[in-house]
Amino acid sequence: MPNLIQEAKNGKESAINQLYKDNKKIVYGFLVKETKNKTLAEHIQSITFEKAFDRIETYDEIGNQFSTWLIAIAKNSLLDHYRKKKAPTIVELSEEDEVLLYNFHDASKTIEEELITLEKSEQMNKMLNRLTEEEKEIITLRFFEDKSYREISYEINQTLDVVRTRLFRAKKSLKNLLTN
Repeated sequence: MPNLIQEAKNGKESAINQLYKDNKKIVYGFLVKETKNKTLAEHIQSITFEKAFDRIETYDEIGNQFSTWLIAIAKNSLLDHYRKKKAPTIVELSEEDEVLLYNFHDASKTIEEELITLEKSEQMNKMLNRLTEEEKEIITLRFFEDKSYREISYEINQTLDVVRTRLFRAKKSLKNLLTN
């Protein structure tokens, strides 16, 4: 193994491939045990080996086995993943705010109620115009076009996590405008 590691440190691709083959099951097994999620384990495994081979020259053969070094990198990569994935705080809008957002037309409304709805609608348009273009787009897609997160994700070519985060921020901005 020491010769293989030295060859990998010298950039020999066959040595890197062999180290990967020799250690992939150990790293994957550790990550599946820790995450209970095969997809996440595969993702973190790829990050682990990428980091390891980018920094293989820092590996010190004295004291640690190569697999132990990889497990340490996997553990840190997993912790980094969880730190980045902290769920955003959910902003709850009041029922009145939701009505403003959806702006439903109710045929049973009186003329006075329609005028009030129209006035609120104009207020909503003014508030929407105070949002950034990104915030305006995500609010429009979600609440006025009634699109799902998945549909929005596809339309703006972003991940579901990005859609959720942007919608969270847009709703927070809108709530700030509604309360001021």
